[in-house]
Amino acid sequence: MSFFDTIPVVIPELMTQHARNNPNKTAVIFEDQRFSWKELNQRINVVANALIQKGLKKGDKVSVFMTNRPESIEIMFGIIKAGGVLVPLATMIEQDTLLHMIKNSESSLVFFSSDNSESINYVKENHQVEMVEVGPSGDGSYQQFIQNGSLKEPNIEYAFEDDCIILYSSGTTGVPKGILHSHYSRFIFATRLAVSNNFDKHAITLLTTPLYTNSTWAPMLPTLAYGGTIIVMKKFSPERFFELSEKERPTHSLMVPTQYYMILNHEKFQGTDLSSYKQLVSVAAPLHKNTKLEIIKKFNCKFTELYGLTEGPGTSLQPEDVLEKPDSVGKAYFGMDIRIIDEEGNELPPGEAGEIVGRGGTMMKGYYKLPDKTQEVIWLDENGRKFLKTGDMGKIDEDGFLYILGRKKDMIISGGLNIYAADLENVLGTHAEVADCAVIAVPHEKWGETPLAIVTLKQGSTVSAEEIKTWLNEKVNKFQRVADVEIIDEFPRNALGKILKRELREERSELFIR
Repeated sequence: MSFFDTIPVVIPELMTQHARNNPNKTAVIFEDQRFSWKELNQRINVVANALIQKGLKKGDKVSVFMTNRPESIEIMFGIIKAGGVLVPLATMIEQDTLLHMIKNSESSLVFFSSDNSESINYVKENHQVEMVEVGPSGDGSYQQFIQNGSLKEPNIEYAFEDDCIILYSSGTTGVPKGILHSHYSRFIFATRLAVSNNFDKHAITLLTTPLYTNSTWAPMLPTLAYGGTIIVMKKFSPERFFELSEKERPTHSLMVPTQYYMILNHEKFQGTDLSSYKQLVSVAAPLHKNTKLEIIKKFNCKFTELYGLTEGPGTSLQPEDVLEKPDSVGKAYFGMDIRIIDEEGNELPPGEAGEIVGRGGTMMKGYYKLPDKTQEVIWLDENGRKFLKTGDMGKIDEDGFLYILGRKKDMIISGGLNIYAADLENVLGTHAEVADCAVIAVPHEKWGETPLAIVTLKQGSTVSAEEIKTWLNEKVNKFQRVADVEIIDEFPRNALGKILKRELREERSELFIR
């Protein structure tokens, strides 16, 4: 082992460097509060040292169950800097799921915000774990917890292979699994996204989504790793987005499709100065082609679409490719290998549909305490290299661009033919009166399964379900035709706005087409 092998560069050390080299530069903006890099690093150190004084050992897990707050950043990175493993938990989850996550992660401590006390009380009644309440400034047990924390750098040696964070899956398909990442995979995650999306020390990045999601870490981590500035939005609304855009002049933002739809169709869009944006990014679900083109035209800046799993694999549709390949989600990131396989595990040639598998430096270490589940998602190539099965269906064209066809479990098999929901949703998304849509399988007496289209309409629309059905079925192949169209007021969604198809299917479990 060489001398340099003993000093890996990890995210906590990069943040210390920024505090030393650019102490007065703004690092975090939250509402009316601003923290310089020196102040942020000191606040992180206080949390880290308080945890170490409390007895935290390297590798110990600490959960954070908080809405976006000014203390959120210092707590999350304080845990990591102390050598602990951060476990950020979704605040929208059911109480039983919260309890499962805390117990499953073996968290020795839980930081929670006062507005989540009801769910925390349920945990207290069913599990013994130390809690630290983060309340209004000067209130709650958090101030007591950090009062003796030192400003000095903690004396912790980090290794790339050390555990860094456990991110729980969204739970849209059942019980969430803990996705364990090392310091190395997080470092590669940050640098990969920085290079692909132009996050650098000059970036002023507006964070519009909850800090516990990996989608939020996608713009946050590279911005902080490179010494830029993040603006943490307490809670998203189009109005607040417009206010912050004009006041703080952000250069970057990552949003989910639902947020883009809300912003582009808002009455204040035309009157807001959005000229500071240099690059926008979309993630969490494929954007309709027309929306991508509308973003580029109306924002007049670069646009990137990301596809990826919290587990690691991912692609990026770069600004120079959006006009040429708007239906795709781009090519594999540098250092990432993406392939398509069939049901038997055979690799498929370009143009053929199958399951997406991937490998690269951002891959998880595995599902926490679930070795069998981890083994289930491994595919070996011809050289015995491990790839991760994504559970997503797709195809890669001759130029290497990936096209998403939907989740494997969402594939509709009608009369022995495979129907991909994404194909139908892409067509539906071009209807002038459709705001959003989803296609699911429902039982059919003759064909086994048949597609059902569910849509929400744009404000003021009077189009009927039968009119949409006729319009759609005229534009798709005969075997793809939907049995019916259902118009609803709104879709069930997760924290990132992703449509919960599982709930749509459950709500229509008694539906049977004859």
